[in-house]
Amino acid sequence: MQVKTAVIQAGQFVSDVFSLGQITPYVIITPSSWVPANLQFQFSTDGTSFYDVSYKGIPMEVVCPAPNAAVKLVADMWTWPNGTYLKFISRTNKANIIQPVACTLRIIAT
Repeated sequence: MQVKTAVIQAGQFVSDVFSLGQITPYVIITPSSWVPANLQFQFSTDGTSFYDVSYKGIPMEVVCPAPNAAVKLVADMWTWPNGTYLKFISRTNKANIIQPVACTLRIIAT
């Protein structure tokens, strides 16, 4: 088991970029300071140009409802592209949700 983190800085809605490497995320934990919002995921092969993660092989935006202080099981929900970079986006109904304080998301992976 590995724990990786992604931070959405105060006043922002997009996380920093981190390398997924060869791990497979299976749980995401939002902090108690999280303003309830969906989590959307994007990936990149170069860490610069980001694209939507595929859902069951279909390229599309993936939405994972995430209330504050929640544990979300994400295993088998979609295809995680190995060897790429990820970002989390805080959104609801196609609107960006600004996180007023820095939020560290914990990603539990194998």
